[in-house]
Amino acid sequence: MAKNEQSRKYLLTINSPLDCGLTHEKIKTLLEALSPAYYCMADETATTGTYHTHVFLYLDSVAEKLEQRKDLLGKAECTNIYAYNSREAIPMDRIVFAVDEVAEILDKTGLTKAEKEQVARIENRLSTIARQGRAFGIHLFLSTQRPDANILSGQIRNNIGYRICGRADNVLSMIILDNTDASDKIPNDAQGRFLTGDGTVFQAYWFDDTKEVF
Repeated sequence: MAKNEQSRKYLLTINSPLDCGLTHEKIKTLLEALSPAYYCMADETATTGTYHTHVFLYLDSVAEKLEQRKDLLGKAECTNIYAYNSREAIPMDRIVFAVDEVAEILDKTGLTKAEKEQVARIENRLSTIARQGRAFGIHLFLSTQRPDANILSGQIRNNIGYRICGRADNVLSMIILDNTDASDKIPNDAQGRFLTGDGTVFQAYWFDDTKEVF
């Protein structure tokens, strides 16, 4: 996949799509789940004889989508997505924006001034989504293996309503849960054990990625 970081334009090439059941209709269904601003497909056969499908995709940024939804709900005189969907003929889909290893993204250690400014812009967008997103059906999921109070700002953490923590020491448990329960209630040898912000302990499923499932 090739992409333009500034314009959020993507080019995806799928080799032999029919061999894995990816008809145009199936690809269209998968693409529409991303709520793209625009997309198109083109088929081609390479000189090697390989049939493939090119997908050209343009995605709105999540921040842009948030502003669009604020405008729509304002014109409809609705305060949140629940009210909007109960009144409008075409309901508004929910959007899940997930960021893995968010600490790696927001860590400014060793960066140049320009790079730090870029990270600050990302942090500002995440903070806006965390504060306002839920009412407009945009849900922010953040995960990290090394939480750091100096990297993940209090404004973002305070607006994450549901928190989950695995086994951690007192310091990391405090950063994620605002208490030491992840250290006190999860045994050292309990793999895949997690604790929610309300004190619920649960066991994650074990997935064996060495086995073929499809």
